[in-house]
Amino acid sequence: MSFQLLKSEIIDQQLCQGCGLCAGICKSIEMKDYKPELTGQCVLEKTGESCGKCYTSCPQANQHTIIPTEPKAIYSIKQKENEPITATLSKYLFNSKKITRLIKAENIDKKIKSISSYSEDDANEIKDIVHGRSEILMKLMEEYEVITQNSKEVIAIFGTPCEISGADHLSKEKQMSGSIIKIGTFCDLNIPNIQFNHGRIVSPCTSTCPAGVDASGYIRLIKNGKYQEAIDLIRQKNPLPSICGRICTHECENECTLISTGNPISIRELKKYITEWEIKKGLNKDTNEISADAKKVAIIGSGPAGLSAAYYLAKKGYQPTIFEKSDKIGGMLRLGIPQFRLPDNVIDHDIEFIKRAGVKIITNKSVNAEFTFEDLRKEGFEAIFLAIGQYEPYKLGIPGEELNNVHTALDFVQKWKYCIKEAQEFKDKVVGIIGGGSVALDAAQTALRMGAKKVMVIYRRSENELPARREDYEHSKREGIEFLFLRNPTGFIPDENQNLKGSEVIEMELCDADESGRSKPQEIICSEYEIEKQHVVVAIGQGVECSEIYAASDGNLIKKRGKLEIDELTLQTSIPDVFSGGDMVTRSKNVAISAVAHGHQAAISIDRYLQGRDLKDGRYLEERMFSDGKFFTPDAYPEPAPLNEIELYLSTKEIESVFSSEYSHTESGRCLGCNNYCLHCQDFAAVESDIAIGDDGSQDGYKTLIAWTDSGKEILENLIKTENLSSKSISREALNEKIKAKLKRKIVDHPKSIREMIFSNILKNGSSTIGQLKIDLGLEMKDIRYHTLRLAQMRKLSMVMGEEEPMFSPYIEH
Repeated sequence: MSFQLLKSEIIDQQLCQGCGLCAGICKSIEMKDYKPELTGQCVLEKTGESCGKCYTSCPQANQHTIIPTEPKAIYSIKQKENEPITATLSKYLFNSKKITRLIKAENIDKKIKSISSYSEDDANEIKDIVHGRSEILMKLMEEYEVITQNSKEVIAIFGTPCEISGADHLSKEKQMSGSIIKIGTFCDLNIPNIQFNHGRIVSPCTSTCPAGVDASGYIRLIKNGKYQEAIDLIRQKNPLPSICGRICTHECENECTLISTGNPISIRELKKYITEWEIKKGLNKDTNEISADAKKVAIIGSGPAGLSAAYYLAKKGYQPTIFEKSDKIGGMLRLGIPQFRLPDNVIDHDIEFIKRAGVKIITNKSVNAEFTFEDLRKEGFEAIFLAIGQYEPYKLGIPGEELNNVHTALDFVQKWKYCIKEAQEFKDKVVGIIGGGSVALDAAQTALRMGAKKVMVIYRRSENELPARREDYEHSKREGIEFLFLRNPTGFIPDENQNLKGSEVIEMELCDADESGRSKPQEIICSEYEIEKQHVVVAIGQGVECSEIYAASDGNLIKKRGKLEIDELTLQTSIPDVFSGGDMVTRSKNVAISAVAHGHQAAISIDRYLQGRDLKDGRYLEERMFSDGKFFTPDAYPEPAPLNEIELYLSTKEIESVFSSEYSHTESGRCLGCNNYCLHCQDFAAVESDIAIGDDGSQDGYKTLIAWTDSGKEILENLIKTENLSSKSISREALNEKIKAKLKRKIVDHPKSIREMIFSNILKNGSSTIGQLKIDLGLEMKDIRYHTLRLAQMRKLSMVMGEEEPMFSPYIEH
């Protein structure tokens, strides 16, 4: 029953931190994806004996406040070339015979290894030491038998603060003190960030999402079968859940804690699963009635930013009207993404939901010199939100770009999206795609479906720098699309009829990183060669065509680098009643979820503007909505939905299938609920370790090492001397800032209110029975009985049989 208590109060409540301490204490518990599972029979259930150590040892059930203490010593040590400080420290510990074993996680797959000696052959093994949640405490427990058989054994372990705390607890539980050297790492996982400091407690996935969607929250609802509630939670920050279930760049998954296992949670696929459920079920018939006297807001453009702003304005009681230039609603979602990637019925579903919120949409209506901002004001619109997309294709600027059969990606996808069966000119032809983004891959897969006998993607950087989503790249390769990396076209070759017959490309090499954070490609002299092809699609990006909007403003908008300049906090332009977001503003990420975030923030600003309130008061800049120019490729990817086996020719069938009900339940159950288990942690610098290692407080090339114990100080002093390491003064201010930031957190009371009420009642009123407690507390008898017995099991209460029922009193140690 004790494991059931752990399961019901900690694991099922998404409070497990994955430290593995319970598995270290009990041989019947094993860790799977950082969650404990009972593989044998619980001792308590088997013999009736009182155990409960898995529960009483759980850090979540026994939180404690970190009391700031002064370290024994702090150093900023320069690392050796090509050797991390963890490797240097490990080798020293072996060579000086300070340790006989080292437990560490491998860098590649985080599998735990125990190294019992060090030689030059072990150098690579030692270098593999990394920090991150693992099953290191289970391995420590396995090594415990070795320690008890040989008192001279000393083990060093590396871990996060919660793992180090667990190791400390385990060593005391098993009376192993003095046999373990604990080396911790600084941990800022879910550290109080700008959201936390403004009263928002969020998980790593939520803090990374441009729109701030509560991913762990809706995954928990999915696990409990509450699909509609999960979708409703998503729509609090994103009114396009069905669309984003297909095309979101899922940056949330890059920060999932389980990425260290090689298999982060498939957050986007879970979103797709529940929205597909809603599409099949149908929307509720309820509509949002808006007062005819409500203030009117004009939205220019029906892409994700415009739809998002309109939806949240309607929810606030305004009358938003979207003006769409084309005859189709959805902007680039509709016009720039193939149906096999984003089916029309999915777009229609989300748009219908937004319409029912009270949003009016007018198609075939441009805002330009003929229909201006002033005209909108005369029609009663008191604010304007500009959300036009990027429809102006970039040019390569090389000879032959004007030839027949040289296409731009956007025109190519738009032209053939709804008439793919008429595209006979591509059948059995060789098609080249220039570029490496998602649009390039969409164009490549479109060409394949139009019957091209060969499709090749030419990209000037390497595979590692490819900006397209990894799963799209893998899908493209599976379909037979070829990729030529480190190649760039220098010209297109015409035939006698000025049709394309081939292109000249040059080989590239990567040099230092550019402003985007990627390695800069450079041409290799005299490496040009020709490639035969009958069609080329140029997919190197699009820009914003602002001329019509600029004319509509009578020239009063300010442009910067071809886009509109805005206040990034409020999204207000240089015209007070005009706001803008999405692709057309400076520093935009140019992805749907970022545009959705812009629309939501714009709705907040417009609401304040129309209410005459300060647009900035109490708000802070949501940096995650904007791009910093850097690209990040994670080391691991979530499990995608399986690919549909389809006949590609002339097919518009969606590429990916949808998770099954069983798989979605299993996948959602893997979520650690990080906003629950990390939000209260106060330990940044692993204060229960002997030595803690991190970056904060040191310059590049140096590491900060803190000795928390006398033995840790002795080790570091001898390490510096023996290895002849150089050191610098440390920035205590930078280090203390991180330490203090985590100490701001308050220990969170987990949901044990009934138990606390029982215990407090007995402490205050003296001994009591279950019947009397029911009267005093007004709770259900079964709840009183269960939690009172658990308190007795935990030795918080003592139980003595009375004449009719047991009597419970505070437990006193004899």
